[in-house]
Amino acid sequence: MKPFESFLASQLNAYLVYREGLGYTSMPCRAYLLLFDRYLRQTGADWNSLQPVFFLEMRARLTVESRSVNGILSSVRVFFYFLMRRGDMAHNPLRDIPPH
Repeated sequence: MKPFESFLASQLNAYLVYREGLGYTSMPCRAYLLLFDRYLRQTGADWNSLQPVFFLEMRARLTVESRSVNGILSSVRVFFYFLMRRGDMAHNPLRDIPPH
């Protein structure tokens, strides 16, 4: 399996372990999160970059079908809710980002 490589790699791995512990399969969530991870690396994003405008730009730049864009946004949104429950984030930057 391809590893996560962005600054959120450890959190992404922890999230997938959490999901698997609940009985969910890792696909297609892992594939969507890998696309998000790649986008983070390509843009040089850090914690300060994780603002709603960052995700609007990401949504506009993704060159996949609208259905896939929505799957990516949904997976990333739930990932940030996981980070909020852990206390890593105070709010979810994707909360108000509409589907494509």
